[in-house]
Amino acid sequence: MKYANGDGKGQPSSPDPSEEKASPAQTGPIARPSAQDTQNFRMVRSVRRHAASGLNRHQPRKVGCFHCDGEVEVSYAAKLASCPKCGEEINLNDYELNKPLHEDIFTRGNVTINKLGALTGESLVCHNLKAYGEVTALVHATGDVMIRSNARLPGGLRCQKLLIGRDARVIVEGDVFASEMDVDGEITADAFHCQGKTRIDEHGAINGPLQTRAVAMENGGALNGALQIVSAAAPSDPAKEA
Repeated sequence: MKYANGDGKGQPSSPDPSEEKASPAQTGPIARPSAQDTQNFRMVRSVRRHAASGLNRHQPRKVGCFHCDGEVEVSYAAKLASCPKCGEEINLNDYELNKPLHEDIFTRGNVTINKLGALTGESLVCHNLKAYGEVTALVHATGDVMIRSNARLPGGLRCQKLLIGRDARVIVEGDVFASEMDVDGEITADAFHCQGKTRIDEHGAINGPLQTRAVAMENGGALNGALQIVSAAAPSDPAKEA
């Protein structure tokens, strides 16, 4: 650094512009973001987009009582609730079966039956059901049902969206009530009542009369029964019947 009097003492003079160091931006081209930086940005953007749209699977939901028509709002983490109308307890536990079980299940939580698991009983009442193992029971779900195994459902099946996976073989001894159906396996029932669209994929087969608002069938799919296209008039919500 230069001093005003030239002898190394006194006040420093103004810095010489020619001696100033260049800023990092002037030393070379701008560095490209790394792959990790790009991924982090995408994750943040995705989280913000979902937050802005209000999509949150952990939002509170209303559940119905098993003994009356009472309802109560519960958080996603709750395991037990009380009906405000009759005072009875409402089971909210999730169940995951990894071995055969012979009993009924009544819960407003979710049930997963893995490949080594199986359920045999009179009734299976739950929110969402995923069945990779065998099921033998009446099924009433307030949410969605996915079956990718053999199943026999005496008494019927009620749910919101119904997904029958490839290689699944389902026999319903009664009627099927659903808001939407996607069938890529085989399902047989006394009758099918679908409030929305029914899709029959390449390996899918519906055996029984079908009442639906719309139907789409791929090459190889089969509908073995009478078809009735209904209007958009709102039928009763199948989930509320559970």
